Amino acid sequence: MHRDIKGSNLLVNNEGILKVADFGLANFCDSAQRQPLTSRVVTLWYRPPELLLGSTDYGASVDLWSVGCVLAEIITGKPILQGRTEVEQLHKIFKLCGSPPDDYWRRSRLPHATLFKPQQPYYSSLRETFRDLPPSAVNLIQTLLSVEPQKRGTASHALSSEYFRSKPYACDPSSLPIYPPSKEIDAKNRGDAKRVLIPRQKRLNSRVPFYLSHIEWMSSWRNMNVISAKQYANHGFKELNPNLRLDPDPKGQGLVPILVPPLDMCERECAKVQAAVVILP
Repeated sequence: MHRDIKGSNLLVNNEGILKVADFGLANFCDSAQRQPLTSRVVTLWYRPPELLLGSTDYGASVDLWSVGCVLAEIITGKPILQGRTEVEQLHKIFKLCGSPPDDYWRRSRLPHATLFKPQQPYYSSLRETFRDLPPSAVNLIQTLLSVEPQKRGTASHALSSEYFRSKPYACDPSSLPIYPPSKEIDAKNRGDAKRVLIPRQKRLNSRVPFYLSHIEWMSSWRNMNVISAKQYANHGFKELNPNLRLDPDPKGQGLVPILVPPLDMCERECAKVQAAVVILP
C-alpha cells in the first residue's frame, strides 16, 4: 500500500513514463498476518471514508479511493473533495458519494462511527455532479469512489474498464509536450548557468541600486521619509556608507541616496529593496 496517492506524488517524464514517488507512508498488506494499522495516513483530500472513521484494518482499497480522486481531478481540472477538516471532508464525501447503508455501519464497527454517522442517509449525487463526463468515465469514478471498500474492486479490474477502451484513446508518449525539469535543484542549476554566461562588467552595470536603509537611521528617523541635506550630513551617512551616491529624485523633490553595494553582496541581496529616503536640497 502506498497510502499517499495524490497528484504531486505522480511524476511524468518527457518520455511519458509515469513514476510513483514518496513511499514514506507505504506499508505491506498481508491478509495472512493482519495487524492494526494507523488511520493517520493519506493526504486529507484523497483520504477514504474508512480512514476518516478511524479504521485500523484496511488494505489496498485505500489507494484505489485516492486513484479515483486523482482521476476525477485530472478529468475535471480541480480537486473534487476539498475539505478543510476531517469532519468537513467526511461530509463532502457523503454528499457526493452517498452515505453507507446501515449494515455497513454494523459490520465495520469503526471507532468513530457513532460520532460521524449521519442521522439521515445521504444519496449519491456523483452522476449529477459529473453529468458532462462520458458515461464510461463516470462509471469508473463511481466504482473507485465507493464508500464501501470491498466495492472498489482491484487495480486490474479498473484497468479493464471501458473507459480505457473508448475515445479519447491514450496518446503516443512521444506526442506529449516536453517541459524543462521542474525540480528545485534543476531550476537553480539553470539560473547558475545563465549567470556564468553574463560578463562580469555587464552584471556590474546592470545591478539594482539599493535604497538607503540603515538600522541607526531607522531608529532615529522612524517616522520621517524626507530629511534635509544638513540633517543628512550631520547624521554621518557618508561615513557609515562609503558606497553611497546621491541621484536626482524622479519627482524633482531633491536627491535620493542610492547605496551601491559590492558585486557579491548585490548578487545575494539585489531583490531586497528595503527603504527610500528623499533628501531636500
